[in-house]
Amino acid sequence: MEPDDGIEEAVEGQLRVLVTAAARVGETIARARETQYRQNQTRSETEARQLQSRLEAERVVARAEMSKTQRADWWDRATPTEIAYTYQVACAWSGEDPEAAVAQDKIRTELRNRYGLDVD
Repeated sequence: MEPDDGIEEAVEGQLRVLVTAAARVGETIARARETQYRQNQTRSETEARQLQSRLEAERVVARAEMSKTQRADWWDRATPTEIAYTYQVACAWSGEDPEAAVAQDKIRTELRNRYGLDVD
């Protein structure tokens, strides 16, 4: 039996804090985007198209970030900060993008299986 050096607990603790913060930030981003969308409804048609185009571009970037969660090699080398950021992105988009909801579930499952961390 090897002595416990505390590294695993430190990583777990760091992950727990970062993932909790990421979920909150993701929710805040989602609410801000919803507010922006509602405000956009009162703007001109041109502004609305421009905003929609920007949101679609943001969605493409978010999907690229979230797609990493489906690769085992990413999980093997991802830092707690990277995992937390990707979880934040997934939380921010999960209400309007089914791929984000899938990524969010994948992250929760991996955190539970790899680190014994229950995000909920």
